[in-house]
Amino acid sequence: MRACSQGSAPSQEALEGGLETGFFEQATAAPTVQRWQGLAQVWTPYAIRRAAGGPVEYTGVNALQCIWDGKRWWITHLAFESAAAAPPPKR
Repeated sequence: MRACSQGSAPSQEALEGGLETGFFEQATAAPTVQRWQGLAQVWTPYAIRRAAGGPVEYTGVNALQCIWDGKRWWITHLAFESAAAAPPPKR
């Protein structure tokens, strides 16, 4: 996997590598929900690791737009933004 430079989003190569090897996405905070009648915007921050106990490689947020059809919520749009995790401070 090629590392991302200066906090940029993961490269296509990095994303494809994650599809081949898998990754672990974990929520880092409770979702933020803004709702008006049958529309909702949901933001869910996350951290990505290559191994369950491994270091965080990327952090980001999922942004979902949802609609209520009277029976259930449907996701109409999903966008996400990721950045390389900050390296640990040097001691």
